[in-house]
Amino acid sequence: MFKIMILSVAVFFSSFCYSEQYTYISDLKVVAVLAGYEEGNLFFEVDKKIENPNDCVAGRGKTIGVDPDRGNIDHVLSLLLYAHAAQKTVGIQVYNSSCFSNHMVIRRIEVTS
Repeated sequence: MFKIMILSVAVFFSSFCYSEQYTYISDLKVVAVLAGYEEGNLFFEVDKKIENPNDCVAGRGKTIGVDPDRGNIDHVLSLLLYAHAAQKTVGIQVYNSSCFSNHMVIRRIEVTS
């Protein structure tokens, strides 16, 4: 019986250990794209302050980082430049428990209008 209880608790908490959660924010306008860093980093700024799920302090809640180890910089840059030039809104997902150069980290981006 004790083994079953331990196994049940381990199975219940394993999903919290292995999956990183994220927050979705919609209806944002891209106001700046910051690229060209030697390290290949990419950042962008949006028009609204985002509640930072991980308390990453850089960017005042408006600047989001794109981690080259977690995303395709070229694809994200293309979408950001298109959204900015066409004045389209975007929706993004940011990781709840990660920072990149002390900025929020984007998980996914979509052009919404």
